[in-house]
Amino acid sequence: MLPNIDVNAGSFVEQEAEYLCWLVEVVKGSAMINSISLEERRMVGMMPLVKKYKTKIVGLCQSDEGVAATVSDRVKIIGD
Repeated sequence: MLPNIDVNAGSFVEQEAEYLCWLVEVVKGSAMINSISLEERRMVGMMPLVKKYKTKIVGLCQSDEGVAATVSDRVKIIGD
C-alpha cells in the first residue's frame, strides 16, 4: 500500500487549484490536500480537484467570516 502524500500550494493563492492539480497528478500513491478552509472562493477552486482525484483533505474550521474563535463557533461552521 502506497503512503498518503501531503500536498499544499497555499502560498500561490491565485494559482492554488492549478498547482494542486499538477501536484496530485505527479504524486504516486494517494494525495491528501492540506488544507481547505470553508471560504467560498477556496471551496469553488478545490472541491472539483477533490472529486476528480478522490483525494483526502484536511479541513479547516475557517469560513468567509474568519477563523472560529471558540468550539461552538467551529461546530457552527462545520454544521453550515
